[in-house]
Amino acid sequence: MNTDVTEKLQIEVYSEIKIESIKNKYIINKLLLAQKISEIDEFIISIIDTNNEITESLLNKKISVYIEIPDKITDYPKQNRVINYTGYIYNFFSENNETKNKKEKIFTLDVKPSFYILNEGKRRKIYQNKSCIEIIEEIFKESNYSEYTLNISDKSIYKKMEYITQYDESNLDFISRLLEQNRIFFLYIYDINKKNCQLIISDNYAQFKDETKSEFNVVFQFSSKDKFTEIFPPINRERKKINSILVNAYNYKIPKTKLTKQQKNDYLNLFSIYGENFVSISEVENYLTTLLLEKNFDAISFESFIRRPLDIGTKIKIKSKDYAEYDGEYIIARREIKIEKNKLLYKIIFFPANVKYAPNLKLKKPIVNGIQLAVVVGNKNENVYVNKSGTIRVQFYWDQDHEFNQESSNDIRVSQFFGGRSGENSSMGAWFIPRIGQEVVVGFINGDPDQPIILGCLYNGANASPFEGKESSDGYTKSGIKTCSIPDGEKGHELIFEDKKDEEKITLSSAKDLEILVANDSNLKIQKNSLVELEEGDYTFNINKGNRKVSLKEGNYSITIEKGELIIETDKNITIKSKENISLSADKNLELTAENISLIAKDSIKNSAKNNFLIDGNNIKSSAKTDTQLTAAANMKISGGTATNLKGPTIGIESNLSFEMKGTIGKIEASGPLEIKGAITKLN
Repeated sequence: MNTDVTEKLQIEVYSEIKIESIKNKYIINKLLLAQKISEIDEFIISIIDTNNEITESLLNKKISVYIEIPDKITDYPKQNRVINYTGYIYNFFSENNETKNKKEKIFTLDVKPSFYILNEGKRRKIYQNKSCIEIIEEIFKESNYSEYTLNISDKSIYKKMEYITQYDESNLDFISRLLEQNRIFFLYIYDINKKNCQLIISDNYAQFKDETKSEFNVVFQFSSKDKFTEIFPPINRERKKINSILVNAYNYKIPKTKLTKQQKNDYLNLFSIYGENFVSISEVENYLTTLLLEKNFDAISFESFIRRPLDIGTKIKIKSKDYAEYDGEYIIARREIKIEKNKLLYKIIFFPANVKYAPNLKLKKPIVNGIQLAVVVGNKNENVYVNKSGTIRVQFYWDQDHEFNQESSNDIRVSQFFGGRSGENSSMGAWFIPRIGQEVVVGFINGDPDQPIILGCLYNGANASPFEGKESSDGYTKSGIKTCSIPDGEKGHELIFEDKKDEEKITLSSAKDLEILVANDSNLKIQKNSLVELEEGDYTFNINKGNRKVSLKEGNYSITIEKGELIIETDKNITIKSKENISLSADKNLELTAENISLIAKDSIKNSAKNNFLIDGNNIKSSAKTDTQLTAAANMKISGGTATNLKGPTIGIESNLSFEMKGTIGKIEASGPLEIKGAITKLN
């Protein structure tokens, strides 16, 4: 805007400054006050010091600014012609520009609003299950800041957030980010009753001043006696609009829910957002609406000049005789007050009142660069704290607010080296859950401090490795897994790999039971020895259906039972076959019991006993295809309880000494010739 036009818009004012602990009042040399909804005020004042009172001791001192538009400009009441502002001196410097009076020095003061004290320092803190309003009130209380007012229409609409982190942010930046994300705005406005500026936090600008009764008329030149109802022709601040905003999110609790929404308009560019941790499509839609308003705010806003001092947030109305295109109701979003040589220029930026103001989302969530360390926490006197999803809770070492219990964080997923699902109802993957007290490495999805993820575990001075490493003669050659029983168990399972040359070995041990399930075949190949040692208990080998085959290509097969019995039982046949000999030996008795017993030899069968040899049965039959010979070293006796028959085509009875046939009744009969012969034959 050229100088001539600017001069026509300026008005002469009276102004003064009061500084805490200084009695003198100062005249304003230059002043710039820029206030915008949901932004920190910019306030620079140049003053003339004639008493050398501007020193470092004034830092953080309260400063009050009073600006009055004289009644010769307007006949409005004084309270409508005054601008008041209070803040605190944040910094100052000398302009090294002495005036005609050598005792005078010009200083520039950088003034901040009262709530700027919340910008001091940065911190890390985790908040859980609290709404943004509850968090803000908690921060104000901790900071002893009371110069604020909450104008929230309904606190219950702001849901409790499960987990949110203030990460390397000042309290002010964190509060501002919370307000932006929830479409809540703040203003810094002078309260005439408290004679002080107050921070106003609100979600409804209808609660602020309504000045629509005094309609503004668009003019190119202000009247000499302004009724405070004239406004310079507004300039549309239109910029290139966002053609399409795409919001794409993911939530692991509902991985199949599509959290994507896109908004289009008539312009030709694209703005894409990914990574926010939304839980529903409605949240995505609300965020998209906010983005659309924020990105296109300049396209729907106007800037102009007035003389009437109005606060930001004030509702005004334009009713122009010659410029009907500007007619309507608006909200002042920004005001800019400039004073130089007691002349004031008052510029405002405003937007249609039927549009809900969207704070500029300029405060991006901090990014966590790299990984962090934490300790696993849970319920007292427990070893593990985990839910069905395999999530755990931790406390970061920088967290000084929690007490190393399950309240220290939200549920955090644990990265596994393998995980997923095969089919609708079949899960697969690894499952290793860090125990309470273990140190873990924590990463952050997309660098988001609100989306931590466990990457692994670390050993430390309190949690030593189960392998001794180089401090042991063989520890550095070992690797593997060792677990510990729960609760408070000293034993556990082990899978150990020994890689020492020529002593390579895998050791698998179970603290109690070992169960192996093979859905199909199992093949085990051992190149040397195999030993199964059962110290106590039973060894059961069940084959529900099928065969068992043991093949020994070379060597012996031995079964030794030091105490006990060997029982072999089947509902069918037992076959024992040898290409050489089979020997059955018993220190006491050997008993063969069956319905029938058959002994078959290709060559001969020999039965012998050191003492008695007894063959007992209802009928005994001995048969030979050629000869049968019964021999006794002493006597042989053949007897029958009823009769004894010797039968054959030829029967020979021969004795080297004597032969005797004797009976109560005797009979020798032949169907053919009968011959009785002897050296001496007697028939009686």
